Amino acid sequence: MGDGHRRAPWWIAAGAATLLAAAWGRLNPTCSLLVHELLDHPVVLGLAGYLLLAWGMSSIARDPQRRLVVRVLLAALGATAFGLVGVVLSVGVNPGRDELVLPAPAEAGVEAYEADIVSDGDLVSPLTTVVVRHRGWGLSARWWPAACINGEYAGGTMTSARWTGPTELVVVLDGGREVAVSVEPATAEPREVVRLGRRCGAASSTG
Repeated sequence: MGDGHRRAPWWIAAGAATLLAAAWGRLNPTCSLLVHELLDHPVVLGLAGYLLLAWGMSSIARDPQRRLVVRVLLAALGATAFGLVGVVLSVGVNPGRDELVLPAPAEAGVEAYEADIVSDGDLVSPLTTVVVRHRGWGLSARWWPAACINGEYAGGTMTSARWTGPTELVVVLDGGREVAVSVEPATAEPREVVRLGRRCGAASSTG
């Protein structure tokens, strides 16, 4: 019991560090591709961090009965919270989900990059997201959100996409509308994030 009590601060510190890593991966202020791939897993890292924190907090109690009560309460709270998260995440998973990866035209002296286009397959309010990312895995590799298109307001779901050149990607919707995404030629960073529709945080638009 004494060892567990003494180790409690280490468990708590490890849990806090894991939660901070999950938050950093989600926010990713530097748009690092490595950070995105390694740390942008909020459910997995959040659960791990919570378990570490819960174990550390329960270890603080010296009395075995109190420790058991604390662990049961924390386990129930954690199961409820992550169960709700799972339900929310499952709402956006549809059989019609589609993904398209399009390498950009190569340019001399510029690190290769590609567009990753995902349509969520929602029949009521379809959502298409576009990400531009470097194809390499070095420390300088970057990952940028480039477009969010809510088909309910923007004119339909994605039917095709193409690069018209190294600096412009065009997404074609089934209503015939074309949405252009422009990127900087030297870095591949989007010049502006395109947001169409309420699910993307923009006012509804059909024009």
